[in-house]
Amino acid sequence: MILSSLIDKGTFGEVFRGTYRGQEVAIKRIPVYNCNGRCNRPMINREIDVWKHLTRRGSPHVVSYIDHTIDDDTQTAHLISDLAGESLQRRIMDLVAMSSEEKKQIVYDTLCGVSE
Repeated sequence: MILSSLIDKGTFGEVFRGTYRGQEVAIKRIPVYNCNGRCNRPMINREIDVWKHLTRRGSPHVVSYIDHTIDDDTQTAHLISDLAGESLQRRIMDLVAMSSEEKKQIVYDTLCGVSE
C-alpha cells in the first residue's frame, strides 16, 4: 500500500489517492484512538461491515470496498476502496456553480447510498 496525495480530510480521518496491489485506489486513514484517547475501533469495524454489505449488494451509489488494514504499531486503520475521483465535500462546495439538476442528482445519490 502506497499513499500518494491527499484527496480530503474529514472529522474521522483523511482520504488519500494511492496504490494497493498495483491498482489505483482511495485509502481512508483513520486513527485507532481519537484526540480524547477514546478507541475508534468499534466505529471503524462498523464502517467496514456496512461498506462490505453495500459492496456485496452492488450499490451504484457507494464506492466499492476493497480491503482494510489496521497497523498496531502506528495505531492507524486504512480502509481501501475504488477511487471515485473527488470528495463529496468538495463537490458540495461547488454547488453554486452547479445546475439544479446536478444538485438534485447529488442529493438523490447520497440518499440512495445511506438508505440501502
